[in-house]
Amino acid sequence: MKLVEKIFIFELILSFISCLPPLPEEWTIEVDKAIKGEIVKNWLSDYSFTAPLRVKPGESWNANVEATWTGPSLQDPSLLNYLRLKFSPIKAEYDSLWSGDKFLVVKSYNQSNKHIVFQPNNSDAFMIASKNRIGVYNNMHFTLEVNYQLLPKMFVFINSRYSRDVEVTCSDGLFCNGEERYVLIGSSKVCMNAKVKPCDDPNRNPCSSYNCIEANRECSPMPVGGESCRKCNSTNFDENDICKELNMECGWNVDKRVNCGTCEQSKVCSKNKCIDVMLLKEGSCQKPYRLYNNSLTIPANGLPAFTINGDLSLDKYVDHVMPVCNPAPVPDIVYEFEINSEVPMGIEVQMLKADGTTDEMDTVLALTNETCDPLPLYSFCGDDNVPPGGVSSRIFGKLSNGVYKLVATAFSDVPVNLQAFELKVKFYPNCIPQCDGNRKCGSDGCGGECGSCENGQICHLETGLCRADPCIPDCTYMVKENVTERRECGMDGCGNLCGSCNVLKNEMCVFETGKCVQVQLCDHLMPVCVDSPPKSLENPYCGHDCKWHSMLEPLGDLIPNNKSFVLPSIEYNWVNVPNRSCAVIEGCHKKNGDRLLMRFDTYVHNTGRVNFYPPSAAESPHLFEWSPCHAHFHFDGFALFNLYDMNHRLVSIGGKRGYCMEDTVQTIYGQHISCENKFDCSNQGIQPGWADLYPNVLDCQWLDITDIEREKWYIYEICSNVDRKLHEASNTNDCKRFPVYVPDVPLDLNAPALKYAQVLKNRNITTEPVMKPVPGEEQSILKETLLDENNTNKANNKIGIIFFPILIILINFFNYSSF
Repeated sequence: MKLVEKIFIFELILSFISCLPPLPEEWTIEVDKAIKGEIVKNWLSDYSFTAPLRVKPGESWNANVEATWTGPSLQDPSLLNYLRLKFSPIKAEYDSLWSGDKFLVVKSYNQSNKHIVFQPNNSDAFMIASKNRIGVYNNMHFTLEVNYQLLPKMFVFINSRYSRDVEVTCSDGLFCNGEERYVLIGSSKVCMNAKVKPCDDPNRNPCSSYNCIEANRECSPMPVGGESCRKCNSTNFDENDICKELNMECGWNVDKRVNCGTCEQSKVCSKNKCIDVMLLKEGSCQKPYRLYNNSLTIPANGLPAFTINGDLSLDKYVDHVMPVCNPAPVPDIVYEFEINSEVPMGIEVQMLKADGTTDEMDTVLALTNETCDPLPLYSFCGDDNVPPGGVSSRIFGKLSNGVYKLVATAFSDVPVNLQAFELKVKFYPNCIPQCDGNRKCGSDGCGGECGSCENGQICHLETGLCRADPCIPDCTYMVKENVTERRECGMDGCGNLCGSCNVLKNEMCVFETGKCVQVQLCDHLMPVCVDSPPKSLENPYCGHDCKWHSMLEPLGDLIPNNKSFVLPSIEYNWVNVPNRSCAVIEGCHKKNGDRLLMRFDTYVHNTGRVNFYPPSAAESPHLFEWSPCHAHFHFDGFALFNLYDMNHRLVSIGGKRGYCMEDTVQTIYGQHISCENKFDCSNQGIQPGWADLYPNVLDCQWLDITDIEREKWYIYEICSNVDRKLHEASNTNDCKRFPVYVPDVPLDLNAPALKYAQVLKNRNITTEPVMKPVPGEEQSILKETLLDENNTNKANNKIGIIFFPILIILINFFNYSSF
């Protein structure tokens, strides 16, 4: 007997059992095709999943799925009774959450717009949250059933990037009352409230206590003690008196415990004294060096690569220019040049340590106008760029006619940054060198070279890297000068492996050293602590790092920037993205060609009470991804950017892979806050009250808005620690959402970036729209159904339960019958 005939007889029996009429023949044919895979188009499109964001262990919860119906006609309302969604978990661990099958049935359908809503039958609890394993339950899956026939291609996949997760947690979602934990007491686990609120000092010191702002889920930047409190590291005092006593007019004192402010506009701070800008020496904005051969004007036919040497350690250089990508007080050296050409002039400048290395001296470059004010194009301020790689910098772009100044400086004034350096400079008429992707050799696309290889080497044109000719495999790693060890794993430099690690023993390769290390694998979203907690821990709970922690343990707390930081930094500009760009290779650009970007700064603040120490790639390689493009490790899940429409539907995805976590800027003030930055790329961490800044000029600090509708409002979202790989004091403040206006920007690759403030001003926008609650943040209010249910679904469910044994027998009968 044919499959269609079997389905028809099967449906006759089902209709008898459920009191439903037989499925129409045209539907039977479509279902047959869908089962056999002849129909691949999903009958459910533009779907969304709504459920509570948080459920306490052991509590029941409901869910609903909304979608647009694109399948066969549902003109006959009775057909809706044949449809339901069967819930299927993706992770095997989810099986412990429930027993038996779970279904969503049709609750409403709109004939005009094809909008269909699935919900649990009446008010029955859809699921019971686990009492044993808490965490974020994502990647759930619903499959459409038509008259009890499963259609594998017709599904709804719930993924955290595109919808909402459900978290089984003790947290009530509020920040200001502290993080609730699932604490082990004896052999049982109970939800326990926080011992200390996040903004309160344990010793009740007003100069280390803050007002809590629940709307932003963060503490106020100034302590409740007010202006009488020192901004950092001490008890109440008057800074002005100390500055007078030390005869300081500006800047920090020697040990950076006192800040005496800034100078008036016509003066700059040099060695704690305000001096007139006209008294600045050579190499300043007022008395700049000539960039090329004592000549102001760059030749109209461009210049081949040339090198300039300088030294930031010399006393004659002072901090007097403020690059947009790094406002730190570091000495500046300024060079001047003029463009006078019939076509725009392409420029590229790289700044490295004098010996050509890139991993020690943290350089910063900025291109400014004649008065040393920043230029608006994002690529005209560089910090940690590739090329040249490491912590070296690069600026690039096309320049119209005019006088420009190039500022060479550093990220901070630590001794390792105040050294001799070299500038590598190129000028090409109407062409920008393309040496992105850490290319060391080969064509730069403008008639020049990205670099040259040493004798005995050839350039691998695809990667732009130099290789020995013939290639000699090298499986050694230099531990220190003249001391090498054999690499156990990783690449040999010729495209082959030096060895592999034993994955059965949870070994992973540290590509930098070629060593296999054993790692403790952890499902950070659903953590499990395998051993019993140490007896010394008071009120222990299992953290997201799969380790036991005490409720009394002070922790760091990472939070992303709120809109007061983001909105002023937003800029819109067009860029041309080449195929071999690092941003394409690492997934920050989904497409190449001309793309419109929305750029923004990202601050990740430590608002906790102790230093935050990130894991190291050498000890935890499973938390990192090696970037062959940037030649360093990226920490996965450090930050995430999304853009939603005003109905919370995702329209654009971005992401930032953290390279190094360091103290960039102090954002919170108080007695327990350090006055001086402590951590940098060589010694990573973030102190309390400090933030790690990624300015909008860096790679991946954007959302691609080329393909979305413009001249309308959207919802911008930024999250830190999205994968919970870092255990911290609170996860309720990991995401921030707020409205942002997206303008239409004419395609012009040479136009300056359009600033957000100007966008609003040009459109006379003075207020922003009110956002709807995030789906699941509040208890869902069930919509009025368009179907007159009359308890039909409930009655059918009961009849199905009564006849279920009969149904099983019939199914087996059809499976084995020859008919």
